[in-house]
Amino acid sequence: MAKKYISYNEELARKLQKKFGLKETTIRVWKHRQGIPERYADPNYQPRTVASKSQLKNCRHFLALSFINRSQFEGIPAHTLNDFMNSDKHNTLALLQAEQLLNHRKFIKKELKKIIHKQDGDALAAILQLPFIRPTILLASHYASLRHRFDKLKNEDWETIKPLLQTALDQL
Repeated sequence: MAKKYISYNEELARKLQKKFGLKETTIRVWKHRQGIPERYADPNYQPRTVASKSQLKNCRHFLALSFINRSQFEGIPAHTLNDFMNSDKHNTLALLQAEQLLNHRKFIKKELKKIIHKQDGDALAAILQLPFIRPTILLASHYASLRHRFDKLKNEDWETIKPLLQTALDQL
């Protein structure tokens, strides 16, 4: 699908530059093409906002955890996260993507605290079913023997998996 343009107007271009914080090179390209992309005329248009450096650092830390499966985040393509983690050129994420990842991190942290404190097998089962959690890494070799009985975990089981969960929580 071809991009649609409105005819170039220096005054409009400068107004849009100020409104959206566009670079001078963008204005030169518009002038050369004699057209401004139509999306800038839409009053509801929101440009892609990039996450802050601290958000990016926290996202990178979260995605680097061994028990996180970065190819399974709904709404964020796996190649986007792989590029973000493995490339110097694509070392950014959109603000909404970063916020989504950090909300997942916050949720996991909260749930792990609850699981450790209350020894809640149902909550443990729920968190292990999240597509971006690797249960075999989170619970190591204990996952195979426990996976069908999270609702009936005994004290010995909790004593075995509590340190693993605490380690994961400390990494978050």
